[in-house]
Formats: sequence, structure tokens, C-alpha cells
Amino acid sequence: MEKKYNTSFSYAGYSAQSSLEKEHMRAFPTSGDKETDSFTITKTDAGYEDDYINVAANAIYVAYVCDGIKTILPDTEIKVFAEITKTSLVEVPTVDTDLQGKVESSLWVFIDGATFSGQDLTEFKANFNDYLTEHQLYGMAQLVLLNDGKIAYPTKYNYTDYLSEEHYAVRETLYVNK
Repeated sequence: MEKKYNTSFSYAGYSAQSSLEKEHMRAFPTSGDKETDSFTITKTDAGYEDDYINVAANAIYVAYVCDGIKTILPDTEIKVFAEITKTSLVEVPTVDTDLQGKVESSLWVFIDGATFSGQDLTEFKANFNDYLTEHQLYGMAQLVLLNDGKIAYPTKYNYTDYLSEEHYAVRETLYVNK
């Protein structure tokens, strides 16, 4: 792994083979975060397979999605979190155009209710769908219009807490398929 990606990794856990899953270990970049940057290494007949590329591409992917949203909603505060669920990337991307047609993900787009209204969500949803489709970024996106004053609180560690009804005014799901 370290030779393959020119990065040092740390051990995060191990699961023995069972009837439900193959033997695998969890690792994370030593310079990363064990909780959010962990990935799986699975032993196969041909050697080892890993899904580190999903973790490594995540930051550039989120930045790319944020840039797209900012063209649609230039004056709205947002926070975007993503989990790349499938990719055909063979190396860590260096530019965002490397992502087009090669990534599927789950996205969570939090929108500040103080600077955006629920009436505008339908139009944003359509425009965001067009952006994702045009850039061949597939998967599921949850659009969450947070209550006023809540946008400051979601982080990569706790954003799922803000998916409960007490924190948002509107929550919609968007699917973009190939």
C-alpha cells in the first residue's frame, strides 16, 4: 500500500473471514484521521485490493461539488459532505475533471436557512441535478435546508446528527443515474 500510493498508513482494525464477509483489515493514512479516512484492504487470490482511492479522492470531489453549487447559489452558505461509494479511478486525481464519469457517491448538502428559502429549493434541486448530470457525477444527494443559525455546527464528525427533523426545515433526496 505504501509503495502503491507513496503514503504511509496506520492500522485501524481487522476482521476475520466469516460467512458474511471476507477477511480484511482497516487502515488510514498516518497523516489522516482514523475515524473519517479509514479504508478496507481485502486479501484476494490475486493479492490485495483496497478502496483507498475513495478516501484519497474525497477532498477534491467535495471541492468540485462545492464549486458547482456556488455557481448556482453564489450568496448562500453551504456545507457539503461526501462518501465516494464507487469509482473507476486508477490513481488519485489531481484535477477535478479527472472525476467526470468515474465517481459515484452519497452527498449531503447542508444549506443555510438564514440565506436561502424553502421555496427556492425546487429550483436549486433541478439546477443541481443538471450540474451533476452534466459533469457525470452520479449517486444520491440529500439536500438539507437547515434552520436559521444551524449551518455553523455540522462537521465531518457530526453531520449525520443534523439529519434529524429538529435541525432542518426541508430535506429532499436527489438521485443522479448514469
